[in-house]
Amino acid sequence: MVYHVYLNWTGNQYNGREILVFPNRQYADEFYNRCVTTTAPGTVNPLSDVVRYSPQFWTFHAATAESRPYFFIDSNAKDLMATTMAARINGYDNNHATGAMPVIPNDATSNVEYVSGGVYYIRTKTTPHLYWSVRDGNNGFITLDTRKATKFRINRDDSGKPSPAPENDRRVLERKDDVQLHALSSSGSHNIGVIGQSVSVNATSFRFSFGSFYNGDFGADWDEKPNYTANPTLAYKVEYVGEEWELVN
Repeated sequence: MVYHVYLNWTGNQYNGREILVFPNRQYADEFYNRCVTTTAPGTVNPLSDVVRYSPQFWTFHAATAESRPYFFIDSNAKDLMATTMAARINGYDNNHATGAMPVIPNDATSNVEYVSGGVYYIRTKTTPHLYWSVRDGNNGFITLDTRKATKFRINRDDSGKPSPAPENDRRVLERKDDVQLHALSSSGSHNIGVIGQSVSVNATSFRFSFGSFYNGDFGADWDEKPNYTANPTLAYKVEYVGEEWELVN
């Protein structure tokens, strides 16, 4: 299934709408970040004013005679051409291509923005009743639990980048970003690290890519269960246990 984004010109509901199509949300978020951060030498970014009201509804203010996504890709993002399709939608009644506007399905992640400093519950995509959990008595290990979920704060870590984060940073988190994770509890914030292969709050904080939530770096290790719980531990980069994860509010 492909991923759709509505792009709306705020000045004209009749002629100012486009639909963007991506292979999945990750490509859409990366395209958006390119819009708000990139201007190729000698060019003007035609989508620098894009405003993101939700992951799948964006607007822009100034009109052009032709497709602004087309000009943006051509001038600033030719490397994204293979994973981005843009189509202008004209009109809003039965005589003006209403059928070209697909219905966007909604799920628990549809309106969740992935931003640095955001706080989320984390659960498996395949079995969404299993949440990351830090419980008293687990010696700091993160387990997968159906009864108690812990909230986590995700912070982008740009310390290894050649240039600092831009002022008024409008970026969302994307797969290549380095991030650090903190578990939140009544006693405060706890760094997340790895002991052996298990993820724990009793380890030195470490950086990993935001893409680790999608590429199987984290997994539920059912063979490594503490004696005091029947729940599997959360493992990092263990062969054959990788999962895809969802961040929800």
